[in-house]
Amino acid sequence: MIKKSLIIATFTTAMLAQTTMCFKKEWIDPSTIETTIMGGGKCDNKNSIEQMKEKGWSVDDIKISSGKTGMNFIYILKKGGMVAINNDDLETRLNKIQDDRELAAKNKKILAKSKRGEEVYKKHCISCHGLNGEEESYNTSRKINEMSEEEIKIAFRDYDNNEKDNGMAIIMKPYVGLVFGDDLDAVSKYIQTLK
Repeated sequence: MIKKSLIIATFTTAMLAQTTMCFKKEWIDPSTIETTIMGGGKCDNKNSIEQMKEKGWSVDDIKISSGKTGMNFIYILKKGGMVAINNDDLETRLNKIQDDRELAAKNKKILAKSKRGEEVYKKHCISCHGLNGEEESYNTSRKINEMSEEEIKIAFRDYDNNEKDNGMAIIMKPYVGLVFGDDLDAVSKYIQTLK
């Protein structure tokens, strides 16, 4: 769990001020620089420094350097101050941050498992069951892309316990010994994506 004091400090700092950088390269008329459309940051080739000031931004720093044909201007702009927020709203936002992080971690695990499932499938299954699980291996098995996750796991269990023999169990049995545990879970989930 995220330490709430750290989040509050970070969140409060973020609420205090925003910073952006706008720039103009090779400008030859310094007297018009603040009315000229600037690139970068919140200026985004749409706003001048003057327009940014009208939107509540203030100039925090200016860096000027010589270019080949003119002068280069970099403006550091800041905006904001303390924003009033009640504790319930802050708690809601903190919980959302926590939920978003947990969801991202869960999705990362799912993606990793899916990639592992694809690796296992391509290594052990594709030669008999086809690229998309569409082959009836040796004309004896079902198309595995039509099987549920549970059916695949049951089939593996039955092969492992010598309870399944459709005439070609001798070919499938060695693969059952290679694909088990997390790999079986990953490949059975991956097969579901082939439907």
